[in-house]
Amino acid sequence: MAIATLGRPHRVFYESKNLVSGLTTIKAYVLRPDLSRVGPYSLAEVADVKFTGVYFFDLSTSLSDPPGEYMVVIESPSENNYRTMVKIVVSDSDVKLDLISGKTNLLPTDPASDTVVIDRTQLILDDLIDVVRLDDLSNISGVFNYQAKMSTVFNNTTNKHEIMCWLERNSSRLLDTTTCRVEFHKSDGTLVWQKNQASPNLDGFFKVLSDPIVLQVDQNYYTLITIKDGDGVDHTTTLPTFTVG
Repeated sequence: MAIATLGRPHRVFYESKNLVSGLTTIKAYVLRPDLSRVGPYSLAEVADVKFTGVYFFDLSTSLSDPPGEYMVVIESPSENNYRTMVKIVVSDSDVKLDLISGKTNLLPTDPASDTVVIDRTQLILDDLIDVVRLDDLSNISGVFNYQAKMSTVFNNTTNKHEIMCWLERNSSRLLDTTTCRVEFHKSDGTLVWQKNQASPNLDGFFKVLSDPIVLQVDQNYYTLITIKDGDGVDHTTTLPTFTVG
């Protein structure tokens, strides 16, 4: 996966099968985050004997294009219609920095306006934090890796199933989650029980307890966990649970 910036050309390379030189029909199409398609782009061969069979094109974007994940499909009819894909994450950092620059130009120079300077400086710092977060690979749209995790126990005395679950982003537990839904299924998809939990504890853990249930011998089960993050987005993970023997 490559990273690019809106408004700046990004060079995309393609290595032909068996490093074949002289191909002239290689085309590329680009699917943007809004699912609109641009292209075709014609690929040219790199004019260097050390890079025989390597082709390229320049992907151009404007500041008004949507930021996010761009999918490039490269087709080579001369290589039995061989197709390959390249993922590019395009950020809008420059757009945000231009807005910040405009705000710095509005800062008053009169010492009597210190309060105004402090207030506007805080707004600029807030914007800078957003840009830093955007340029952090772990925070670029499409690069987040969300996983719900759980710890589970079944009480043979009460016949109740207890699940403690939480949501992780890039292996770090989130503390700003809001709701959780747990669904417990047999291996054939039959729903055994489900419950919603309104809020986690201060450490981001949800504790969900079922009503008394009857589990079948020699039956596999799995758990479907859906947790809503602080931005209101649901993240669902399916986890194997246990086999009753």
